[in-house]
Amino acid sequence: MGIFIIRGKGVKRGVEIPLSHIMDIAPTVLYLFGIPIPRAMDGRVILDVFEDDTLSQFSVCFDARDMRRESTHFEYGEEEKAEILDKLKTLATWTEI
Repeated sequence: MGIFIIRGKGVKRGVEIPLSHIMDIAPTVLYLFGIPIPRAMDGRVILDVFEDDTLSQFSVCFDARDMRRESTHFEYGEEEKAEILDKLKTLATWTEI
């Protein structure tokens, strides 16, 4: 048993999250930030926590690249790096709980 709290644009308030696994947190957070989910990632997006408008507006997207390749080295393009940095800065500025 554990505690999972999620808050953000398009997230329902006061909803009880159905039985989920710790593996579901990463894909759910990626969905929340609009980041494609690697196909090799375990878990699922916990769709029950999102408002209907959000779900109809933003579908769950998967990254077409195979993240299980033999090389562990992966490079993002400059545009991808800038987008990730912006999202991390936004995350770092969250002060409300």
